Amino acid sequence: MKSKIKKSVIIFVIVMLLCVTSQTFAVAFAEETTVSDFVSYKYETIDDFMLERHSVSKETDITDFAGNQFVVYELNPGGYAIYSVNEDARVFIEGSYKTNSLFAEHYSHEIYYGGIGNYYCIEGEQIIDLVKNEDIGYDQVIGAYMLDYSAYIERTEVEPFADFPKNPDRNKTHTVDGFTVINNDNYFRNLRYFPDNFYGTCGLVAISILLGYFDEYIDDGFITNEKYKDVEGTNNKLHDLLFDNYMHTILNIADEGKGYPMAGYEIQETMKDYLKNECSVSLRNKVKHAYGSILYTHATPRKHINGGYPTIICMTSYSQTPLSSGSSEKYHAVVAYGYNKAKDTFLCHMGWERFDKTYTEIIVSNATIHSYYTINYTA
Repeated sequence: MKSKIKKSVIIFVIVMLLCVTSQTFAVAFAEETTVSDFVSYKYETIDDFMLERHSVSKETDITDFAGNQFVVYELNPGGYAIYSVNEDARVFIEGSYKTNSLFAEHYSHEIYYGGIGNYYCIEGEQIIDLVKNEDIGYDQVIGAYMLDYSAYIERTEVEPFADFPKNPDRNKTHTVDGFTVINNDNYFRNLRYFPDNFYGTCGLVAISILLGYFDEYIDDGFITNEKYKDVEGTNNKLHDLLFDNYMHTILNIADEGKGYPMAGYEIQETMKDYLKNECSVSLRNKVKHAYGSILYTHATPRKHINGGYPTIICMTSYSQTPLSSGSSEKYHAVVAYGYNKAKDTFLCHMGWERFDKTYTEIIVSNATIHSYYTINYTA
C-alpha cells in the first residue's frame, strides 16, 4: 500500500513539473514571438510592376486623411503605381503602363489618397476631388482607406470548379504586356463614348459599356434602339433609361448625396430587368448571367475573360470613412477585359471622363474586388 502511494506521489510530482515547465515555455514563447512569426507578409515593389521600358521619375509618400500610409510612383515614359504600406507589408493597389497618376500635376500641394477613384489635393481652404476636378465638402471625402487584412498576407488561392475555361482560350484571347486580354481589347482601350458618371452611377456606366461591347461583337440585339448608341459605344440616353426604369441599388440607397451604390448582385438584377423589357426572348434564352461575391472574386472573373467575356468587377475597401460621419463603404464598378495572374491584377476601363482615353487602361489589384458580374452567351 505504501509502495502504491509512493508511486502515486512520484507521478504527481513529475506531472506538476511538466506542467510548470510547459507553462514557463509557453510564456517565454509568447513573449518572444508575434503574429509575424507565423505569417508571411506580401512585400511588392515597383520593380515587380514596371516593364522594361519604364523607369521611376518620382517617388512620393502620401497618406489618407486618417494617416494610413501609401507610396506613389510616377513612371517614364508614362505610367504610375500606388502601394498600400501596412507595417511589414506592402501591397500594390492600382497603376497604369500608359498614363501618370492624377497626383502628377499636384505634388506642389498637399495630397491625399482615398482608394481607387478617390484622389484629393488641398488648395487653400478647398478640397479638390481630382477626378471631378472640383471643390467638394468634407462630407464627400473618404477619410480612411485600408484593404482587408488578408490582402497583406501571402496565401494560396483556391481555384473554383466551373464549366468555363481554366486556361485562356487562344481563339478568344491573346497576351499583351503580360496580360491575358480578350481579342477585342482595343475596343476598350480606345473607347471614348460611354455615359457620364452622374452622382455616383458608375454601375450604370459599367453596364452601358458592357452592353455596347456585347451589341458590337456578340449579338446586335443587346441594344435594339439606335438612339442609345453613339459613334461607337453608348450614350447618356442609355444611362437614363437604366436609371429611370431598371436600376437596383444596395439597400435601395439612392440620392445624389450618398450616390447609387451597386455591387455585383445589383448590377445583375439591373441587367436582368433591362434584358426582360428591352430585348427579345430568343436573345434572353442565350444569355447566362454570372455573378459572385466574396468567394473566388479573383479566379472566376479570370475564367470569364479566358472565355472571351469582359467582366464587371466591383471594388470597395473595408474601412473607408467619410470625415463627417461614421463608417461607410464606397463601391466602384469597372469593366475588366484582361488580367495578369502572376501579378494578381486586372486591366480595366474605369468609365471616367467621357471622350477621354486616359482611364481606359488602368491596372487594379485583385485585393480591391468585392464582387463581379458578366454575361455568357450561348449561341
